[in-house]
Amino acid sequence: MGDFKTSMTAAIGAGIGLSGNVLGPVIFFVIINAIRLVMRYYGLMIPYYQGINMITSIKDVMPKIMKTVTVLAYTVMGGLVARWTAINVPIQLYSYRTGGKLVIVTVQQQLDAIMPNLLPLLLTFFIYWLLRRKVSPIICIIGLMLLGIIGYTLGVLG
Repeated sequence: MGDFKTSMTAAIGAGIGLSGNVLGPVIFFVIINAIRLVMRYYGLMIPYYQGINMITSIKDVMPKIMKTVTVLAYTVMGGLVARWTAINVPIQLYSYRTGGKLVIVTVQQQLDAIMPNLLPLLLTFFIYWLLRRKVSPIICIIGLMLLGIIGYTLGVLG
């Protein structure tokens, strides 16, 4: 749960900070500390007053909370992938002339016409599949780094 609230507030702060606004890190700091203070206070006081009865009440509610948090986390991560992952394939498919002007059509333009951000989505699913197959996250990170460097060097990724 702690990683979720941190990543959510970091995404909000980074989104604001990317536009050059200094309030991004400040908002992150204020939100994360407000959440921490509230959680620490109630995390101490509720068990203190409820005692053993808290275990039976949590047992019934916890699966619903976890399912809700999981759906919210997947939604946020999907939005982050669509917004901040950029894959550009500048390979030329064909070109034509219209009105004396040369128009070049690339692979990326065709993919964006089918579905914008299709390649980042497929890359995310591929990494998810690798992680489910017990491939080390470090190997995935190094593989992504090498794919980006080699793809850019060969002109396949822009």
